[in-house]
Amino acid sequence: MTDTNNIEDNSKKSSTLSKSIAHAIAASDDEAEIELAADVVQLSTDKVKINQDLYNITINHGNQLDTRRLARRYNTVLRKYDYIVGDWGYGQLRLRGFYDDIRPQAKIDQKISTLQDYLLEYCNFGCAYFVLEREQKEPVNPTKRTVLKKKSSKNHRHRSTTRFHRRKLNELKKTNTAPKTKVKPTTNTRNIHKKAPFKIRNLK
Repeated sequence: MTDTNNIEDNSKKSSTLSKSIAHAIAASDDEAEIELAADVVQLSTDKVKINQDLYNITINHGNQLDTRRLARRYNTVLRKYDYIVGDWGYGQLRLRGFYDDIRPQAKIDQKISTLQDYLLEYCNFGCAYFVLEREQKEPVNPTKRTVLKKKSSKNHRHRSTTRFHRRKLNELKKTNTAPKTKVKPTTNTRNIHKKAPFKIRNLK
């Protein structure tokens, strides 16, 4: 009886194992059928080409830079960033873009100096990750939005001051054009200011 039970248990284990292997093979076949989002070629140990852009591999922690997985996960939105950071978690690759620290339009959490904070807060402890730095970065220029805002604020101040001055001028004109009422004198001012007559005396 024990031998038959052992044989049944072994057959069940082998069947479940074969099912899991078949499932893994099917999953790998599905991944092979997925179209690549970008053309990624590793030119050397420290250089990668994504489509037409060249990137320097500044960090490759764990040596887990997979060009095929990177090509599947890549998005054209990442092209505007100066750095691309990829981290591994539960067998999945996640990509995020970062700007250089000198970019005025970049938020604090989008700058490459906050990479360690990102790894500690959003990534698994001790996970494998890599950092790609773009070779030809876009030139640093002040954003047009800030310039437009400054101009609009100055125009708004100028308009407000001109409106205030116009209002004051209109009030002054109204007060000056109002008819003046003449006040009649209560007393005869002519008699008050009239000089008294005098006589010339002969001194002999």
